[in-house]
Amino acid sequence: MSRCIAGTTAQARLGRAARSVRLCTPTTAVDELDASEGAHPEPTLEIVLHERDRCPDEVLRALMTESLDILRAQPRGPHYVVVATA
Repeated sequence: MSRCIAGTTAQARLGRAARSVRLCTPTTAVDELDASEGAHPEPTLEIVLHERDRCPDEVLRALMTESLDILRAQPRGPHYVVVATA
């Protein structure tokens, strides 16, 4: 069952969040995965930040603005990784 907020598809919300994240903070990668590509049954956004110590508030705000569910936000190796689903 897909979630629809204000008539907007999950993939569109994911895309808007990805664009916002790319504009607000330095990233190593921002990957938009549909349900068939990712490890989750929903469309997923995987963000790898240059920063290792924390996730900037701007990133969290971009994800919350699009009503994405944050599954993981933690340091991994030399980067900080955030995984969210729509």
